[in-house]
Amino acid sequence: MKLFLKIILTLLVVINFEIYSQEIEIIGKSVKGVPIKVYKFGKGEELLIIIAGIHGNEKNTFDTAYSVINLFQQGKIELSPNKMVWIIPLANPDGFKENKRTNANSVDLNRNFYTENWKSKFIFVNEIISAGEYPFSEPETVSLKLFFESIDKNITPVVISLHSKGDAIIAADKNYYNTQLLNILKKELNYKYTDINYHVFGDLTQWASSRLNIASVTIEFKTREEKEVNEIVKIIEVLNNINFKDKIYTKDFFNF
Repeated sequence: MKLFLKIILTLLVVINFEIYSQEIEIIGKSVKGVPIKVYKFGKGEELLIIIAGIHGNEKNTFDTAYSVINLFQQGKIELSPNKMVWIIPLANPDGFKENKRTNANSVDLNRNFYTENWKSKFIFVNEIISAGEYPFSEPETVSLKLFFESIDKNITPVVISLHSKGDAIIAADKNYYNTQLLNILKKELNYKYTDINYHVFGDLTQWASSRLNIASVTIEFKTREEKEVNEIVKIIEVLNNINFKDKIYTKDFFNF
């Protein structure tokens, strides 16, 4: 009996380590050579990817992402055995250091992904901003592209991109899997809007959806100052308890 209990306890320790063990990987570097890191938690075939700090002046997204990482490290977030969460807390380290939207080349990284109607410049708050000389002209977006393309084909991913501020949860496009992901999260979160009322091109979620068929949404925080840790933890909890293939990637004809 004692031997049996010892074996069970050992197995529980191993399982717990597998679920909560942390792996830190450098996926690339910024213009100025700063590493871009992803923090990986869990072992499974369904993957939630959270990306923050792609706009360097949206610091509360970075603060929120690191707070969530700390909760994982402290064992305060539980994952099912078939789930993983990967967090990139700072996709634009150079912009973050200078407290500006763009990277060190003055390119808006969230307009530098290849999508339909891509263009090299756009107007934002009465300012002309560069989207790059061409899609994926920047080392940060190339790093993210290669990171996504390296995900094992047996893994089913979902993407949450964090921004501020807009008090909104926004589907990448009108593909059914984005709509279903949006509807799942809307029921649990209290963001006011599902649109930001201006045209967006070249952004991460649109690219992930249109080119890689990954269900993706953007979360626009309510303010530029406050962290929204509880909201992101809630997203993790909700998605931890559903089957991605059944609830997100299988079309629900009753809701269309």
